[in-house]
Amino acid sequence: MQVLEVLGDLFRHMEWADASVWKSVRSLTQDDDPALRAKLQHLHAVQRSFFSIWQQRAPDVADLFADRDFAALRQWAHDYHQEVRTFVEGVKAQDLDAGAVLPWSRQVLARFALPEIHPTTLGQTMFQVAMHSTYHRGQINTRIRELGVDPPLVDYIAWIWFGKPDAEW
Repeated sequence: MQVLEVLGDLFRHMEWADASVWKSVRSLTQDDDPALRAKLQHLHAVQRSFFSIWQQRAPDVADLFADRDFAALRQWAHDYHQEVRTFVEGVKAQDLDAGAVLPWSRQVLARFALPEIHPTTLGQTMFQVAMHSTYHRGQINTRIRELGVDPPLVDYIAWIWFGKPDAEW
């Protein structure tokens, strides 16, 4: 299995898993839960932040932290996945080693009192987005359960068992 194939699968899985979680969010009886909305906002803001960097654009901070209701946040997530799919499909093996400068690395340097931030690559940051998204989807699913809805099974292996289905938004 080649790295580009793995990355493609990770991003297809990420979209499927995000869409599955959003189906559960839509089934909640209450209109809003600030804790759930904050977690969803963070998940999708980070995805978009990295995507901006991959396109060599500064992340749009105002857009990342805009106050969105669930419907607008879901649409924002759906739009991201449509945009990033084209990007991921266009990545070539030689692109993966290109440097990726993260604008928030200075804050990490200060917060953890590091002597330096080691360079990262496009490939490493693409893996980071997939792993970060998985981590926060777990938190989101915990909150969905606390709100009385069974969260979806969104494990990567489950996606494979189900035949790698496309996302259903």
